[in-house]
Amino acid sequence: HWTCPGFALEDAWSTARTAVKGRPPGKSIIDDAIARGLHPRQFSDARLEEWGNRQIDKGCRHVSSRQGQGQFRLAIRRAGLQKQFPLLTCPDRIPYRIRPRELTSPVRSEIAAILWRMRAEARLDRVSFRWSSARRVVLRFQELAGFARLVLGISNPQCLEQLLTKPVIRKFIRWLHSEKNCAVGSIGSQVNRIRNVLRWHPTLGERDFTWMKALVEEISDPEEELAARCLGPVALRSDLIKVPNKIRSKRRRLKEQDPRLEAWLVQMELLMLLLITQPWPPLCIRKCRIKGDRPNLFRGPVPRDTYPFTLTVQAQRAFEKNSRVRLWQYCFSPAETREQRMARGLVVQRLIPLLERFINQHRDVLVGSKPDPETLFVTSSGRAFESEAFASLVGETCLEYLDVRLTPYQIRRIYALDWLANHREDPNRYEKLAISLWVEPSSVIAEYGPEDRIYLPRRNAPRRAFRIRPVRIPQ
Repeated sequence: HWTCPGFALEDAWSTARTAVKGRPPGKSIIDDAIARGLHPRQFSDARLEEWGNRQIDKGCRHVSSRQGQGQFRLAIRRAGLQKQFPLLTCPDRIPYRIRPRELTSPVRSEIAAILWRMRAEARLDRVSFRWSSARRVVLRFQELAGFARLVLGISNPQCLEQLLTKPVIRKFIRWLHSEKNCAVGSIGSQVNRIRNVLRWHPTLGERDFTWMKALVEEISDPEEELAARCLGPVALRSDLIKVPNKIRSKRRRLKEQDPRLEAWLVQMELLMLLLITQPWPPLCIRKCRIKGDRPNLFRGPVPRDTYPFTLTVQAQRAFEKNSRVRLWQYCFSPAETREQRMARGLVVQRLIPLLERFINQHRDVLVGSKPDPETLFVTSSGRAFESEAFASLVGETCLEYLDVRLTPYQIRRIYALDWLANHREDPNRYEKLAISLWVEPSSVIAEYGPEDRIYLPRRNAPRRAFRIRPVRIPQ
């Protein structure tokens, strides 16, 4: 009978390994500790921080490193293994989100008024207002009110105005950054959601809350110090162009004839091709209608008096031969775009063959016998995409074919930066790009100016998918 020190370490870490199962950073942390001959009793906060620094040296993002350390501590605490790690701090997480029923009655009334106005405006614009959108609005105020009550000690606020002050918002932002380890971009998105819904408030809608953005800019992000280790966006453009071809190759390699799987792959090929060739906003892509009274994507004649858009050379030739020629075109009203401006143009010729094939042969297979949502792209259950499901689908597709998770907005941003890189000599490049992106030239200069830099997720990112569950807002 004989023993090995390595086996003893494996046995000592076995319970911790079970606790972190399903959390990718945990396995890496344990393997690194065993490789260095560390027992759980010897594993300290300094050792965990050293692991994080080594991950950064390998190309990991600073925020991902911090989140990995936090996930490991959370797993140890939930499993009740604090006694096995006497040198490791596993503090209890502060639950700063309170339930809707714990909000005071005046605050609930104000939130209800905001939701009512949002729903009324959506009905006037003939846009659906889903429970998921209402839930996100309620969550933002749950988090802000919970922070004020559980962290700052402000109990029972009688109105939202007491929470929407500069001192409270500044402390909330700094707390998210220091205690919750949230990235600056995530904090800015969370604060912007609060600011954007306030325009539907009955009394605070006319106030100027742009100072919230300035408070977010006050905090610094360690990502800027590690910019050299981040993946450049322009380098991904050539890889993105190959994704539709990879999906087509996978579809052709199918051994069994599965109509639904083939229809799904054709839809994914069309979606990725649309994202990299026609820079529509993601909101317009997932809500693009091809049926109904006012379809956004249709095949019809070009107006005779004046062109509402620039014709391509091929379209110009077809128009000269036959003035009644029917061309594929898109049209979005100001109410259907975030910039509140009309968007109209011709569909890129590269998209048309695949678009016609998907609409004529494969889309009805995905919709099935359920009511048709009239949108171009549908889920596997035949319904219209929501924001989270759409972002998750694009991210998982990029992760499968590029080993990097990208959002639709990042792909749109890659398109814009690559276009600017190829038109540096054009003095009107920002104006031309603004037309393609359906925004004002000033927005393009502010977003993609010469001083702009973008940092995207590194390759071989951990596979983490969204879990979408139907949630009902409490009354």
